[in-house]
Amino acid sequence: MASIPLSPAVTIHWLEDGNHDLKPRKASGFDQSEHLAAVACSVSVFACNCP
Repeated sequence: MASIPLSPAVTIHWLEDGNHDLKPRKASGFDQSEHLAAVACSVSVFACNCP
């Protein structure tokens, strides 16, 4: 993704070992609820910073 030119308005939040449904592999030590919480936090921060 780093080589793809994106607008400065685009924010990427990477999750450790998340699939498209945000479900990580069991061996990663993460669970889906942690990933969902991280996404919710990122979205709320983005929404609160929008004009």
